[in-house]
Amino acid sequence: MNEITPQLPAIGTVVHYYPNDADAIVEGEEYKVLPAVVIRAFDTSVVDLSIHTFNQDAPIVLRRDVWHKSSWIDGKPVRGNRYWDWAPAQ
Repeated sequence: MNEITPQLPAIGTVVHYYPNDADAIVEGEEYKVLPAVVIRAFDTSVVDLSIHTFNQDAPIVLRRDVWHKSSWIDGKPVRGNRYWDWAPAQ
């Protein structure tokens, strides 16, 4: 059986960011997924992200050490309740 090697996220790759309820960028927002750009990748699971909000007056939002959804244990994210995942292919 061939195993798929996880892909290292390239800088500039657009991914989806799933914030937790305590994340200030989702306060008053109805969106539970936000577009983000990888600005640094540590490995296949942990990245730093530049988050794009739907508020045109919001400053640039950065999130550090965001873990990929595949890093979950028992159906829960490893660190915090925020995570990133690949955007679906268009």
